[in-house]
Amino acid sequence: MRLHVLQHEVFEEPGYILHWAKEKQFSVSFTRFHMQETLPVHEAYDMLVIMGGPMGVHDEDKYPWLAVEKAFIREAIDHQKKIVGVCLGSQLLAHVLGARVYRNRWKEIGFYDVNHTGVKHPLIDGLPKRFTAFHWHGDTYDLPHECQLLYRSEACENQAYVWKNRILGLQFHLEVTPDLLELFLDNADAELQENSPFIQSAAEMRAKTHLLTDINRILGKMLDNFLQL
Repeated sequence: MRLHVLQHEVFEEPGYILHWAKEKQFSVSFTRFHMQETLPVHEAYDMLVIMGGPMGVHDEDKYPWLAVEKAFIREAIDHQKKIVGVCLGSQLLAHVLGARVYRNRWKEIGFYDVNHTGVKHPLIDGLPKRFTAFHWHGDTYDLPHECQLLYRSEACENQAYVWKNRILGLQFHLEVTPDLLELFLDNADAELQENSPFIQSAAEMRAKTHLLTDINRILGKMLDNFLQL
């Protein structure tokens, strides 16, 4: 299996996804937009992973490559590729699928629970109905047509969705490792001062890093299930 990663910012790395891919003996390639790297031809990969970033889906004036990326994602869907989107990645997928992407009522930053919506789907076989996930986002989206909503949180209705067994959109960050959490805190700590009842302090987040082991394990199981669809 050949996995290709679209990365938008230096501190929003694939994290545990790389560990999972290594265990599967997958090859991994990258397009790092912040380093002006080029996109591959669609025949060069089997599965696409679209990571997060501080920019928004509509910020094409500031990040002109967003228009190119959206067109590439549309083509990947048309080529029937397996695609996983994380945070901004899930928003880009929702946008390309025709849904509205907009500012959420509250920013959600830190460790907060997500709850299963009750939808039965093999993607979440063996996963808990309620678990703690790591979050760092201010935007959200309407659920795209023909998608099934799998998880929600108190602060954000649409946290995880699946489309035709080929697209998995994750608003939350299950890929974060302790080292990656420190990168978030070092590079985006100004957001912690914003007004929201769903923003934890850096100290609160660091005190909960022990939760990341289970969070990563849940992601591994979810990705295993996704491959079987």
